[in-house]
Amino acid sequence: MKLPSFNRIVFYFFIIGCLYIIQLSSHSEKYSGYTSALWIAFMFLCLGLYWLRKKININKDKEE
Repeated sequence: MKLPSFNRIVFYFFIIGCLYIIQLSSHSEKYSGYTSALWIAFMFLCLGLYWLRKKININKDKEE
C-alpha cells in the first residue's frame, strides 16, 4: 500500500481545518455573520489552488 505524499497530507489537513473553522463560525453568535464571507473566501481559495495546480501540470507537460 502506497502512502500519500507529505504535501498531500498537509493539503488535506488544511482543507479540513478550513471547513472546521467555517462550521464553528456558523454555530457562534459572535461570528455567524461572517460565515458567508468565509465560504466565499474558501471557494476562491479552492479555485486558486485548482488553477495553480493546473498551471503547474501544464508547465510540466511542456518540459517533457
